[in-house]
Amino acid sequence: TGTASEIINIFNQKEPKGEMVFMIAPPSEKEFAQLDLDVLIRQKLQQLPLKTAVKELVSEYKLNKNEVYTRALELKNENN
Repeated sequence: TGTASEIINIFNQKEPKGEMVFMIAPPSEKEFAQLDLDVLIRQKLQQLPLKTAVKELVSEYKLNKNEVYTRALELKNENN
């Protein structure tokens, strides 16, 4: 058991044998807190309109819609 990077390190040290089962759980709240919201917003804004980008981020990361929208608007206005 472990994170993806931990499993990769283990497999790099010793080649796995036999069958494997991968169970993937949603990130913990601590991992969500470590998200770089600005980076995520900028990535989405490169591909999507503001409202759609905000909607996707809120849905995907269970974030506060008003906070994400406010920050996205600030970042979008910085580029103009």
